[in-house]
Amino acid sequence: MLTMSRMFYISLVLVLCAGLGLELVTLSRARQELRVVTGANDFLRKTLGEMTIAITEKEKQIDRLSQLPCGATPMAKEYEVAGAGQTKLERQR
Repeated sequence: MLTMSRMFYISLVLVLCAGLGLELVTLSRARQELRVVTGANDFLRKTLGEMTIAITEKEKQIDRLSQLPCGATPMAKEYEVAGAGQTKLERQR
């Protein structure tokens, strides 16, 4: 026959095992959620990097365009030859 103290210890062990099992399930869910958040963070970091590069390129383009005289087009600036007064197209003819 089981005594009261022995039943108490068996009940205590069962409760502790159930609590440990619940804790393991919670820990597993937390790890899974952490993996999902880490994946999303990596995606956002990559996207932010790509956006930063694109913004830097646009800023360089804006700086180049702001150095053109008023009314000049970027294409005309490309074909100018310093001092000769001729464009590349005119020299090729």
